Amino acid sequence: ATSGMDVFLFPKLGGLKLLGDKSLVLTQGMAAEALRQGVKAMGRSGVAQALRSLGRGVGVFLYKNFYTMLATPPSPEAQLKASLEFLVDVFKALGLGDVEYELKGLEARFKVYGGFECEAARDAGVVGTAGDFTSGVLEGYLELAFGRRVGVKEEKCVARGDSHCEYKVSFYEPLSE
Repeated sequence: ATSGMDVFLFPKLGGLKLLGDKSLVLTQGMAAEALRQGVKAMGRSGVAQALRSLGRGVGVFLYKNFYTMLATPPSPEAQLKASLEFLVDVFKALGLGDVEYELKGLEARFKVYGGFECEAARDAGVVGTAGDFTSGVLEGYLELAFGRRVGVKEEKCVARGDSHCEYKVSFYEPLSE
């Protein structure tokens, strides 16, 4: 049973902090309703574009403000592995899901299980792939981690009935300074 204290735990204790910063908590139900309202106001493509941009900003922020604070691994290969493991940990901490990844040349695949965003989209009745925020986070973070322009395409999504979400990441030309 849920008590009143359980429901209002964070506000009564002064708010939630994540990585030393004020944080916002959204339930899956809140996210689903926000998606429904957003689609009504902006259409599906408008919501997708906004979420992808927001996600990209989060990905850039995570790389610039947190990953770069970690000790630098001794080799470029170790640094890349450490940056990807950090991303996996952050996805779990933020509630974006459990991530598995595979790198092959200039392509990567990220499988996300229990992804908050797409489960909320499914609950909101969104049709098709719905991992726009997640795509943006991957795009923003990975561009900085790899130093290359990145393209992210969601190929599987729980919002359309798949067992997990899967993102294909393509790496393109190096970023210019």
